[in-house]
Amino acid sequence: MENTTFCCMLVGSAGAGKSSFINTLIKYVNTTKESGQKMKSYIPTAKSQVMGGHTMTREPIKLTDDLIIVDNRGWHDWNNEAALKELSAQIHGNRSFDDDVKWDDDSESATDDESETTLAITDKVDCTALVLNGIGGIDAVENITELIETCRKNTKRPPSIVITHKDAISDEEVKKMIVFLESEQIDQEKIFVVKNVTSKDESLDDNTRSCICDFIGSCRDDGQAGASAHRRRENVEEKREKKKALVEQKEIARIQQELQKTKITEAKARLESETETKKEMDSMKEAALKREIESAERLQDMSEANRKKMNDLSLKNQSDFYEHQKILLKELYEGRLRKY
Repeated sequence: MENTTFCCMLVGSAGAGKSSFINTLIKYVNTTKESGQKMKSYIPTAKSQVMGGHTMTREPIKLTDDLIIVDNRGWHDWNNEAALKELSAQIHGNRSFDDDVKWDDDSESATDDESETTLAITDKVDCTALVLNGIGGIDAVENITELIETCRKNTKRPPSIVITHKDAISDEEVKKMIVFLESEQIDQEKIFVVKNVTSKDESLDDNTRSCICDFIGSCRDDGQAGASAHRRRENVEEKREKKKALVEQKEIARIQQELQKTKITEAKARLESETETKKEMDSMKEAALKREIESAERLQDMSEANRKKMNDLSLKNQSDFYEHQKILLKELYEGRLRKY
């Protein structure tokens, strides 16, 4: 479902009248309600009063059913790169409303506007309004160019401009400020000059009521455009994440294929190595068996030769024995003959 509650964040220097302006908005809403519970006056949470009036965190106030106004910590150096990055991070919802606002912290973690932390939709800012202390006159808009551009870049809409303390400045000073702001491509219908209504009993005059009504209408229009810009940005980021995930999946698949190929290659190498080893072992076994057979054959040949030799020797000995016996018998016979 499309979000129909829009968030407008106030931005400006300390003491510019942001909190007082919120109370003026509340007074207007309370006096236009026909029924229902009235809103209480806004008292900012005072964690500290160092660099930024009373407000240290951003505090969301639900002004109407469809509009949230966010009070912000004030800061003076609108050309501070770290502060402008912090503002971008706030607009995109990379900072929680509960976080202390650190405009002067230029550490990497403080200025990172690409945080992976996913916050509630109400922590995102759909449009911005720059609150300027009118008492400062033309000096109040000095060096405001980068601040306006940062708001325009991140919400895709120029910020509304609220000039406070109307009752304390001259029409001439107001005109100078408006001319300067128009040179910064801020349309006059987005410039609201109001007086601070600080007393609980003070009523709003018709001019103030008309100005506040126009401001709320402008916030709704800008909020709608800013919410659409957020959705487009989220769609782009979602597509980028999907593309990144697809690339990662392809890389994982490629690595897995490479690993599978490596495993197959290693298995083949092991098989070939085992085959070669088996061949070598079989060859060694065959050679050993051959040597054993040859050795056995040599032993057999030697045994046969020995037996033949022994037989020959035995026959010779037997022949010699018979010859010897024959000689003895012959001698014996001849000797007997001589006797007779």
